[in-house]
Amino acid sequence: MVLAAGPRNDSGNSEAAGGAYRVESPVVARVAGLPASVLAPLRMDASWALVEQLLGADAALEREGSDLGQALFDHIGALSTDPVKPRLVALRRAVHNRRTPGEREWNEEIAAALPGELAKAVHQWLGQLGGRQRLLVQLRSVLNSEYQDKVPELRAAVAHPMFQHALLHASPALFDEVRKWLADGRRSLRRRTLVGLARFLSRAAAKTSPFSTFTYCALGTWTEVGPAVRFRGDLDVRGVVELDRRVLGRVVRALERRPGLRAELPVRLNPSATVAGKAVTFLGPWPEEPILSLPLSPALSECMRVASAAPGTLAQLSARLSEELAADPADLLGYLDKLVECGLLNTSPAVPDQSSDPLDGLLRWLESIPPVDEGHSAAIALIGDLRRILDHGVETGDIAAGLARRDGAARAMAGLETALDLPSTPPELLRKRTFHETAMFTNARVQCSLASWRPALDDLNVVRSWLAVHDWLLPTRLALGTYVRRRFGAGASVPFPMLHRAVQKDLALPESQCPPWLAATRPFLRPSTPVWPHELEQSTVPRIAELYQLRLDSARTVLAVPEHDGVLRVDPRELADLAGSWPSWVRPTASIACYLQPFLVEDDLRVVVNMVAGGYGRGRARWLRLAAQSGSVVPEWQYRTSTAPDLAVAELSGTFDASVNLRTPLAPLEVDYPFTASDRPAAQRIPLCELVVVHEPDADLLDLVDPRRGIRVRPAHLGMMGDPLLPPAIRLLLTAFGPSHLVNPSAPTVYPLEEQENETEVYRLPRVEVGRVVLQRTRWIVAAASVPARENGGDEADHLLRLAGWLRSHGIPDRCYVRVLEPEGEWADQLFAKSRKPVFVDFANPFLLLTFEHLLADRTGQVVFEEPLPVPELGCCPDPATPSVTEFIVELSTNEG
Repeated sequence: MVLAAGPRNDSGNSEAAGGAYRVESPVVARVAGLPASVLAPLRMDASWALVEQLLGADAALEREGSDLGQALFDHIGALSTDPVKPRLVALRRAVHNRRTPGEREWNEEIAAALPGELAKAVHQWLGQLGGRQRLLVQLRSVLNSEYQDKVPELRAAVAHPMFQHALLHASPALFDEVRKWLADGRRSLRRRTLVGLARFLSRAAAKTSPFSTFTYCALGTWTEVGPAVRFRGDLDVRGVVELDRRVLGRVVRALERRPGLRAELPVRLNPSATVAGKAVTFLGPWPEEPILSLPLSPALSECMRVASAAPGTLAQLSARLSEELAADPADLLGYLDKLVECGLLNTSPAVPDQSSDPLDGLLRWLESIPPVDEGHSAAIALIGDLRRILDHGVETGDIAAGLARRDGAARAMAGLETALDLPSTPPELLRKRTFHETAMFTNARVQCSLASWRPALDDLNVVRSWLAVHDWLLPTRLALGTYVRRRFGAGASVPFPMLHRAVQKDLALPESQCPPWLAATRPFLRPSTPVWPHELEQSTVPRIAELYQLRLDSARTVLAVPEHDGVLRVDPRELADLAGSWPSWVRPTASIACYLQPFLVEDDLRVVVNMVAGGYGRGRARWLRLAAQSGSVVPEWQYRTSTAPDLAVAELSGTFDASVNLRTPLAPLEVDYPFTASDRPAAQRIPLCELVVVHEPDADLLDLVDPRRGIRVRPAHLGMMGDPLLPPAIRLLLTAFGPSHLVNPSAPTVYPLEEQENETEVYRLPRVEVGRVVLQRTRWIVAAASVPARENGGDEADHLLRLAGWLRSHGIPDRCYVRVLEPEGEWADQLFAKSRKPVFVDFANPFLLLTFEHLLADRTGQVVFEEPLPVPELGCCPDPATPSVTEFIVELSTNEG
């Protein structure tokens, strides 16, 4: 197991109401690359102060104008045929519209026709209106001059070496434009360039990014005493360079197809291959991953037996089979080549997916084979060049060296594409995608005191139990239990590949061919896809309908708490009692990875939840690898195991062409998956075909077992690729048996499940605090079309005033995080759309205001505004003298898994 940090919390006090748990080590800290203060000089404070004065003036004019209008109405009503009456009506209309009345509407004659106090009130109101107009004129003047004053401040901010280094990799084209702008003080930026620059600056200073040099990372440990958070050692940063795994995959696959090389490839039986009757079924290559079958002839059976018993190269397998079958090796090689093409046999060069130096492995393999053609020799030279370029250390902030490495790697990769007859990639993309760099603190050590954190962790553990009923995957797990019982029988044991094949086949059936039980369960059988409340409510599957009612009651319990100062403060004991009342089929996730932002209220530590995902080392495994590659001292850790003797965690092998899946192994076992290359010993690998799904008749749920080892298995995806992007069979495996994703930053956790009637108004969800845990920040949700847009012909002051007034009317802060949710398209596409990523917007910052407008341009979905909590300047960070936004990955586990 990963070493427990301090004693396990077995106390029965109220704070530990969620049950015993342990907090795992190491903890991960992610720190925004720029201090939060870098954005402050870009605020147009003078202009914004005038905007606030104008809003106050408008409120006073509205309030007093309403009273004045009523007084005028009453006076006008008392007049009969007085000739001044029509002009008084016009005066009242001007007051109602908050405009200056014309000469015929207000003059000495009109004033004399009014009672003295009423005339005086009109004079005062017009004086206020004139003051408001003078403020607006002042705003127009100040706004223009202040914007010009902020351009040099923007130059200073983006010239920061860290920002330049990060931008160099994130957007080569934007980097080039900005460098020209910084070099020439007379040069101006296009609006689109300015928007992109401001967005990256906001990202670097106000949030953490999991996969870039815009964020610095460090590992830490738990201590019994001391301050809540302490960074020790210097804050020097080093970049860890990784060859992009999609780029590597293209090269590897091109080499595999090269004549003369394929016979020298390592080959093995597809680990999903399952024999049923007179056929063998297996998974084809991802991403489509078709389910394929071949008739089981004697020759094929022998080929499968030999490939399983003694893996080797394609040539070696052919030689062994020729002895067994007394056949011509050349003919066998052609036969085996066809099995490779369809995927029953898997080949790959001797480069494990998780290799820390894949180019060296490729070189050694290619150099061990006599050159077969000019492309082979050219590939050796170019791969060597690429390896030297990427292996050459570059200090973060050394822009010239960074440029040389980026451009050199792109040239080498372009040469490889030519040598291997690959389609050419545009130079811009090669400069951006050939490799990735992640910034790590090499000497900083984080220490977190359990004495300070434990009260918040106790509350977080209660949240873990309560979230079980809101588990996105629970409806699918309930449906799968019913599905296996109806399709295979109560208590059935089914090889996992067979279940996967059956599910895919039934999902493809025409509606007219579905029996009633399948029609009822099929909407919930799509792996990794959340089920919306109305689908649960309308389900004819009893437990799924009951789940809807449980979720409804749970949400109502939280939302019924009296709101104070805009916050729902929920007693953790109430949630613990609620979770304790749920049926046994509502099972809390045994290990969760929590992405938290801690902050102090006096000496009391609070945490804000950004995300809660499955644990077992997910996320932390990635940073362990990066820390080791950066030269950091890595805290001690062990394989994560369960204390239950018949249960083991098995992580999924492979990177699937995604660099974010590179990691240190944290589970004792691994699910051996097709078309992956593992460096684990065979004793630690469970072929996919050996996993068996067992139906539990009493609970009508499923379990996953490894009969050969006699254990239950908890599969876990420990890479950082989103589950919906994984191959289909893995998605089903994780959906049915893996740890769940419980809180996603794109979706609210606590909200009324009933449909909202008016979608054009701003809908507010209050902050929810469970003890010391902020489970949900305040959110404001509105249709994009309802957000004030810049009017044609309107000036900057008018637009800013309208927008600020709209924000104030709904209580939305002038600094907040904004995201756009598009309603169209596939769910996975929506989930990973760039518009869903939060953008920090300060509406007093002209550059971020442009970014906000660009974010909403031509959008038809919903806009979500979220309060900044903690504010960027007040979180726990490495250096309190220069506050930086900091997020911690904290993992809680129980003994159930």
